[in-house]
Amino acid sequence: MDSFKSKGDLSGPLYDEMFSMIEIRKKSLHTAVNSELVSLYWNIGRALRTEMSKNSKNGKSRSLVEDLSKELSIKYGRGYGTGNLLEMVKFNELYPDYDVVAALATQLTWSHFLELIKIEDNLKRNFYVNHTNNERWSVKTLRDKINSKLYETVEISRKPFEALTAGVNSFDEVEKTPADQFFRDQHILDFLGMEDSKADYGSGAQAGLINSVDNSQHEVLDYLMGIDSEG
Repeated sequence: MDSFKSKGDLSGPLYDEMFSMIEIRKKSLHTAVNSELVSLYWNIGRALRTEMSKNSKNGKSRSLVEDLSKELSIKYGRGYGTGNLLEMVKFNELYPDYDVVAALATQLTWSHFLELIKIEDNLKRNFYVNHTNNERWSVKTLRDKINSKLYETVEISRKPFEALTAGVNSFDEVEKTPADQFFRDQHILDFLGMEDSKADYGSGAQAGLINSVDNSQHEVLDYLMGIDSEG
């Protein structure tokens, strides 16, 4: 921030105001798009669960998913493979209450949920859900905590509070989710129809996001960001 201000004539308060407005809008975009993505996948999972149940007796539930996957992939590209659709089904099965999902989606991304639905034990999963939500863990931190068996450590410890804080509150160990990381999430990029690329989605990701969408998508993004077209 200081280096930027030293190169121009902008006053500190003006820069701070611009910085604050940009960050607020980026956060609004993050929350809106992520909520829509999670809501979509939850509803796809619900619809598929219903149809799979109808076709379970004739053994065609798997082929139903595979056929749908082919059609969706042709029309919408990556992100709708058979495995992806089955993950959505499992997501809906583990989280049947949409109000709970909507609340969690303000903090947790689809990538977070993909890690969480791998956990079969309800208590264990809820443990990681609560701490990911409250501590704003990144996906990497969540994965690391699961792999390090934090839950098991807390459960067997005679001093669970000390064990919990030792594993959760260490600044060096916990990576929180920065706003810009949202634009690097491949699930989000696929959802928004960005071109498939193996390039590193870095600081130019936001610009790529805008450049990769058509006019109708521009209007949606403008709406999500709360931009007044006459402003």
